[in-house]
Amino acid sequence: MIVFTIAMLSVLLLASMQPCVQGFVWRRKPKPKNIFPRPENFCEFLKQMKAAEGMNGTFYAYHWINVSSTGSCEYSWTWTGGTCEGDIEISRDIHAFVVSVLYDPDDSVGAFIRGEADHPRFTGDEVLTHNVAVVAEVDGTISYTKNGQSGEEDFQFVRAFFMIEQIHLRKAKIEDGKIAEASGDFMRHRLIGMHAFRDENENGVMDYEWQEGELVGEAVYRFRARHVDSVKAKLPEVKDGNLTWGIDIKGIEGEFVPVEVPEYAPESVLSEPAEQASVEEFEYTFRFSPSVRELGGKTYRVAEVKVDTFVGDWDSSVELSDLSLALTYLTIEGSFNRVVTHRALDSQGKQCPGDSPQSVTTTSLEFYAGSEAVGEVIFGGNTYVWNQTEEVQATSCTTPLGLLFLEYGGVLPCVTWHVEVNATTHLYSACYPKWGGFSINHDPYFVMVSSPVAIVATPQLPSILKNPLILGGLMAVAVVVSGIYLSRRRREYTE
Repeated sequence: MIVFTIAMLSVLLLASMQPCVQGFVWRRKPKPKNIFPRPENFCEFLKQMKAAEGMNGTFYAYHWINVSSTGSCEYSWTWTGGTCEGDIEISRDIHAFVVSVLYDPDDSVGAFIRGEADHPRFTGDEVLTHNVAVVAEVDGTISYTKNGQSGEEDFQFVRAFFMIEQIHLRKAKIEDGKIAEASGDFMRHRLIGMHAFRDENENGVMDYEWQEGELVGEAVYRFRARHVDSVKAKLPEVKDGNLTWGIDIKGIEGEFVPVEVPEYAPESVLSEPAEQASVEEFEYTFRFSPSVRELGGKTYRVAEVKVDTFVGDWDSSVELSDLSLALTYLTIEGSFNRVVTHRALDSQGKQCPGDSPQSVTTTSLEFYAGSEAVGEVIFGGNTYVWNQTEEVQATSCTTPLGLLFLEYGGVLPCVTWHVEVNATTHLYSACYPKWGGFSINHDPYFVMVSSPVAIVATPQLPSILKNPLILGGLMAVAVVVSGIYLSRRRREYTE
């Protein structure tokens, strides 16, 4: 059986990490949950898809997943106040809204989805996009020993985040309705944190760097949610040439914790209490569209996901007026069952290693496997709407991977990933210099290459005649319109 990235795999491995004086280390890690279809169920999964009306070569399906699990793990935490180690018992209720989209420019798989063929026929231009919006209720007990003294605490968290996995199937062989062989490229994107930072040098981004073996930076707090009032999903629909869906989370209560405090640290060992905080709303609207983009001097057809991100107004026990906000993302780019050299370039065209010792200002990252483009993330360089009234320039930067270890011990809550050795891993932040606790509305992009434009085949005429929708459908091209009215941008979230 091949290692196939649709199945959510086990452990996040981050190579070439620099040592950290402060850190949270799992001695026995929590087990993840698989939430994507496995290779043996792949053809049945395709049969559940339907065509996105008016969008050539685009098919989708969606479903809810509700998973409950219990488990235990061991940890040790070393920080300036000493060493704390112990055991964690965890109970998790995970609610996930999953939307899967197939982009198939030459319609070679479309015939199977429509029931016109017995087997799917892959030609190397297919891109699968899986989007998962997760709300996870995590309850547990942490037993700890600090400097020879023992204690025990109960805890309750809520995780509200999204992740996107994009897979370019360069080759795929189907036998008995299962994927027997496959190779290609993948990109995995995850919103991992929301940070309040103080822009000491006034360069607009959340700076971090390694100094004498310790990671230091401008982030002051990380937001940790404890409770949400409601969660509402927007089902997929074709709107303005995009396949659009979303999730709206209201009434989020939690706290701002110091950045150096790991996720499961017992509160009783902290030198300072967490600051209470709440936010009116998190809303993510996902807009999928086939598009054409130039990368590395070549023109490609691409599968593009724009994420309209709305973070509402805040109420907090800590003063926010002099703080900026950053949304921090993790992207893992790699290949499966093929050997290629991976590299990433920043928006200035410079090599951008994932283990950079300091933050680098950039508006995007381009990813390559050998000489071919894999995809791109665009997380700055455009504007965001502040307080629903003013457009402000969004800034952005890469972030040393040490921040991930500092906060999570290298294991993300609820779901984790296994990374093949031929992959690159990047942490980066979309920054909002003007914040002060008011709402922001911004839209990063995640792009996966399908195929060079010049070699995409034209569907055969009989196939077109069997499906008149394709004959009349036009390729939807994502257009970024700089003069969008502020009222319309916000209205999209309230309809």
